[in-house]
Amino acid sequence: GKHAEIDHEPPIGRGFDRNHIDNRRFRFFPLCHNHHMLRHAKGIKWFMDFYHIKPVKLDDDMIISLKLNSRKQLDDFDEKGE
Repeated sequence: GKHAEIDHEPPIGRGFDRNHIDNRRFRFFPLCHNHHMLRHAKGIKWFMDFYHIKPVKLDDDMIISLKLNSRKQLDDFDEKGE
């Protein structure tokens, strides 16, 4: 099988430094590359409605496991109150 790509809901958008985003604030869903590109082309609302996608919140351990944030980043966000 192919590797899944993880998408955010709501979308983060281009131009953001993903190293400074606390991913605990987002919901996620896995997509193959083709569907990820389709989601970007059609927009998040259309994609969610058409495919009946229900993004999920991830706990800290899963966020770290998927390398969306490191433990240090999460601790830093907590310390700064972000």
